[in-house]
Amino acid sequence: MPPPSDVSPSLPASPWTPAFTRFFLAQCLSWLGSSMTPVALSFGVLRATGSTTDLGLVLAANTIPMVALLLVGGVVADRVPRRALLTFTHLVAGLAQAGSAMWFLLGVQALPLLLVAAALNGFASAFTAPALRGIITDLVPHDAIGRANAVRITSRNLTRMLGPAAAGLLVAVANAGWALAIDAAFLLLASAVLATIPNADAARPSAHASARPDLLRVGAALRTFVTDTSGGWREFTSHRWLWLVTFSFTGMNVLIGGIWLVLGPVSAEDTIGAAGWGSCLRRGRSARCAAGPSPTASHRVGRWSRRC
Repeated sequence: MPPPSDVSPSLPASPWTPAFTRFFLAQCLSWLGSSMTPVALSFGVLRATGSTTDLGLVLAANTIPMVALLLVGGVVADRVPRRALLTFTHLVAGLAQAGSAMWFLLGVQALPLLLVAAALNGFASAFTAPALRGIITDLVPHDAIGRANAVRITSRNLTRMLGPAAAGLLVAVANAGWALAIDAAFLLLASAVLATIPNADAARPSAHASARPDLLRVGAALRTFVTDTSGGWREFTSHRWLWLVTFSFTGMNVLIGGIWLVLGPVSAEDTIGAAGWGSCLRRGRSARCAAGPSPTASHRVGRWSRRC
């Protein structure tokens, strides 16, 4: 029998570094506010204009810039400090939501103004999503990436469970603009918290570190940006399975979005109302929140994040 080992197994690394703690707080604020927007925006537009066409235009104004600029956002997120990028995009989204809130609260009937605010939100989302996928590796030890993502997934589901119900109540008893104003305040506060994260990008290795001095020159920066963007697009289109899956899921998301963001509120407006619709969304999220991320799923998420 081999002698017992005196070496005790090492404890798993904790994700709760000071940087991740602040990032987690900012994300909870952002998720809670943003989860209120679909209910508030849908019922707000329907009550303000009475037109499903106008609602569809607002949703399209948000979605089209987000999809069109997502590849560009990925290139930018790989080449600028992600903390700074997230601080900026949350600031832009917060100001856009503040404009949307004022549109409803002041009774402004100029739809183009709301379309501009929705487009700014889509623009911000196109740069936020790629930065969020990679920033975890900047904030926590390598062995804690899986746990950090598991915490984020659970918290995201919790906030998405609470937000729609709160928005439905606000729309029912007050005005959709108040829910959007809360979202704007949370986004601006999240931007302020993100700005305080210390050295968020210090640990991130960059394949382009040697090129950073050249990137300070505008001409070199533009050439690098165009080259990387076109190279990413060629790589994407060269794999048939990749763009087929992407376009298939895009079509499915458009269909589901039409059901949940247009048809659902239209049907609920004359039956269960905004509060009832928000409660339905909350119950739908409850099942996912109760299930939580499995260890296997967390491991897969962690592995995927390490590749970003």
